[in-house]
Amino acid sequence: MADMQSAGGAQVGDYVVRARDLPLSDIYQCDSSMTELCVRDLAVGDRTSSALRDSNWFWRYNATSLLVDVSLGPVMFVVVYAGRRLTAWRQPARS
Repeated sequence: MADMQSAGGAQVGDYVVRARDLPLSDIYQCDSSMTELCVRDLAVGDRTSSALRDSNWFWRYNATSLLVDVSLGPVMFVVVYAGRRLTAWRQPARS
């Protein structure tokens, strides 16, 4: 797993383990409660697992909280940028 494509495949569960990758372990969620993690040792030919394969992964989270977390950064950036532009526009030109 020496390149970005292999590492990306491992993250989404599309990577098949090769002999040169060993020793390699897979960390995954033990159950749907999302409070417990398990580890398993992988062997040659095993496929990595991924929670991203589950089509309903988004709905495991509080959608409102996730929306606020994701949008807060860009909103704050726009507010700060607009505030600086307005402040600069209102100040009289210095001579």
